[in-house]
Amino acid sequence: MAKHYSNATFSGFDYHTPSIEICRLRARDEGLEDRTRFEVADAKSYEGSFDLICFFDCCMIWVILLVSPATLGSILRMEDLY
Repeated sequence: MAKHYSNATFSGFDYHTPSIEICRLRARDEGLEDRTRFEVADAKSYEGSFDLICFFDCCMIWVILLVSPATLGSILRMEDLY
């Protein structure tokens, strides 16, 4: 996203330190260090205020922990997933 929206800044948070290190390296390799920051934090401990917050790759963990897969279809409409 940072490559395509050059007037925006982006923050990324993850509890997994190696993932954050990879993100920092990729941002550096793409020349995006001045508009991105990546910090180790969980979903409740990050700091800052944001215009938009997105959660990626977390839905399945939530579903596995809280919802039976048999009831997933009644909770999420497939046409809403992208």
